[in-house]
Amino acid sequence: MDGYKSSQQFLHGVVGKVAALANDAAGNLLALDGASGKFLRINPKNLAISVIAEKLHVADTLEGSYPPVELSIAMAIGPKGDIYIPTVDRGLIMLQKK
Repeated sequence: MDGYKSSQQFLHGVVGKVAALANDAAGNLLALDGASGKFLRINPKNLAISVIAEKLHVADTLEGSYPPVELSIAMAIGPKGDIYIPTVDRGLIMLQKK
């Protein structure tokens, strides 16, 4: 990705509503799409996209009255590559690396 603007446009075009972002140990971008419930791995070198998980029922939250502020979801990558996504209502979602 050759710069901030083109990177942002690519990400917005691929991920409907970015709820969380992180990097894995290999340098890939991990993106949680709050609109589709898909968790994606994006290789920044060749822009290859793979779906890690689907049907995740998570979404970012809106706070305040006007204008609302969108808050991202926290996400952490463990030392073994497991992905942790805390939720308000359903506890901690763990995607275990196989």
